[in-house]
Amino acid sequence: MAKISLAGFKDPVRRPRYLIWTGVALLVLAAFVVVAFSATSTYWFCAEVCHKVQDDSIAAYDRSSHSMVSCMSCH
Repeated sequence: MAKISLAGFKDPVRRPRYLIWTGVALLVLAAFVVVAFSATSTYWFCAEVCHKVQDDSIAAYDRSSHSMVSCMSCH
């Protein structure tokens, strides 16, 4: 496994570039987390991705009084 060098943070000329790329990487990671959380919190994800094998349960949910309650209220 390669060792990560922190020499760029110690060099005053290269430090701003390293800090900018670190910030960009953190922003991309944060955006990914927000999108992933938003996508997995939808009815589509619960019904079509997670519980696809439980088609009878999904059909019963759609017809029940709980159909107005979001999946995230229980899970």
